[in-house]
Amino acid sequence: MKFKRYPFHICLVLLATLTLLFSSCASFKTRQLDSRINQSDKLADHFVGLVIFDPLTNEYLYENAPDRYFTPASNTKLFTFLAGLKLLSDSLEGLKYTIRGDSLIFRGTGDPTLLHPAFENQSVFDFLSSVERQLYWATGYYDEPSFGPGWSWDDYAYAFQPERSELPIYGNVVRFFQPVGSDSLSAIPSRFNELIELDDNNGSKLRRNHYYNFFQANPKLWIDEEDTLNRPFQYTPELVAQLLTDTLQKKVTIIEDTDIEFDRSVYSQPVEPVYALMLKASDNFLAEQLLINASGRLSEQLKAINAITFMERLHFRHMEQKPIWRDGSGLSRYNLFTPRSVVQLLDMIYDHLPKDELFSLLPEGGVSGTIMDWYAGNPPYVYAKTGTLSNNHCLSGYLETTSGRTLIFSFMNNNFPGPSSSIKPQMQHILEWMRDNY
Repeated sequence: MKFKRYPFHICLVLLATLTLLFSSCASFKTRQLDSRINQSDKLADHFVGLVIFDPLTNEYLYENAPDRYFTPASNTKLFTFLAGLKLLSDSLEGLKYTIRGDSLIFRGTGDPTLLHPAFENQSVFDFLSSVERQLYWATGYYDEPSFGPGWSWDDYAYAFQPERSELPIYGNVVRFFQPVGSDSLSAIPSRFNELIELDDNNGSKLRRNHYYNFFQANPKLWIDEEDTLNRPFQYTPELVAQLLTDTLQKKVTIIEDTDIEFDRSVYSQPVEPVYALMLKASDNFLAEQLLINASGRLSEQLKAINAITFMERLHFRHMEQKPIWRDGSGLSRYNLFTPRSVVQLLDMIYDHLPKDELFSLLPEGGVSGTIMDWYAGNPPYVYAKTGTLSNNHCLSGYLETTSGRTLIFSFMNNNFPGPSSSIKPQMQHILEWMRDNY
């Protein structure tokens, strides 16, 4: 087959025409998105940022306030996720220990899964149960406050804000329920049964004293016997040693010694199911403890800030707008990221994992996690992490277009006066337009 050859000047004209055509198409899409954002009464009363990026061509397709800093809320968990991918192995280190004569001395690693009800495999508990030596727990390796910087102090009583610690147990919460046919309440762990006071005049179904582990409940408000309420307990090494002693049915003694050389480890869980639960359920406790566990790969000290500093210096140094990153979960109001920096982070994650594996860990629009009720499609087209604090809602992740492209996006909304449900329909409308037009 012979191909017709055109004169050089005609080729230049054709190339210029194609370039103009593609440029006009890109400009049209930009104008369309600008119009959808700027003319929406639901998006006009607050700060909006949207960045769309094509990882295949390394091209920013759309940018609205790309370099403005936003409160990311639980989009912060994406930063913790990458820290885990960079610092943790395929399994979580659950304990470090050493043997001295007839004694086994162990220390915590920040692993969040010990006796956590979401994780059936309990290899750390099984290991401690099987030990026929005296058990000693060496404390003092965690060196940060129980609450993260910028957390709301009055959320201490809610299950979404358990305390951070070096040896979490039961997810650092108590699970209260009303046994069938009973007017009383029971607790898991059972040690807390003696710390419940029933009061028919109490206006709250269940509340905890701010300063210590004392719970007040009104059984008249427990109408449904299937109800279960989780409440964080105030963490102390003494309490955790008691809980371990109760559950293991063998004495656990605390020692304060940070000069011990621990030469052995017990691994608790494959890390991917922990990532999946953290991302899909937006679990703050898992996020905080994963960051603490990751910090243990850098030094003997368990300090989330060490993992954050490591990631900033090694992996985020080329970001144009440096992340202001303060905790693992996004509970902190001090966290500040730009839409462009979140997209750059998502691009790093996209390079680290195969797409199918990555998408299986994230909430899936219309199918799972925190976007189960939003962004549905056939086939699904959004795999993304939400981030919600009062008057702030963000969505960042990956979008599959009808033309077969995989795009990375960060859609950030801050300081809107109403609930997040007031802006989600418009966000969905924009993402559907992106799916159908890119």
